[in-house]
Amino acid sequence: MGTEFFRVIQQVGIFMICAQAVIHFRPDESYEKYMKLLVSVMVLVQLFIPVAGLFHRGTRADFEAAVAAYQEELQKSMEEITITSVIAEQRLETMTLEEVKTRLDNQKAEAENGQEPQENVRQEEADGGMSRVVIDRIEVAADA
Repeated sequence: MGTEFFRVIQQVGIFMICAQAVIHFRPDESYEKYMKLLVSVMVLVQLFIPVAGLFHRGTRADFEAAVAAYQEELQKSMEEITITSVIAEQRLETMTLEEVKTRLDNQKAEAENGQEPQENVRQEEADGGMSRVVIDRIEVAADA
């Protein structure tokens, strides 16, 4: 049991040294907090598995099956989140396009009535006789 304990501590120590080296040579400073979180979770898992083996009277296969079930559940949740985010992005894109069309229509109506356009959307002539739409800022609020 004592040698097992020292083996686990040795593995965690080597892992932490390697992880710190990876964090030190990170590609961007904004990734540091995510990398530290990931390393922390990995160290906790490395420490938890042997401790769980002491307290868990079942077989290692039972524990591995529980971890596999948890991973499947996590994977399904990630897929659902991905689908939900894609739907939300499509909805936001549709709402933004509708807002742009509405503002352009309002601007066209104001121009026909001889009024000065007040919206943040304007149509400009571009090269080749084509027109382009310039949008300063659009705020879209969705009813939840």
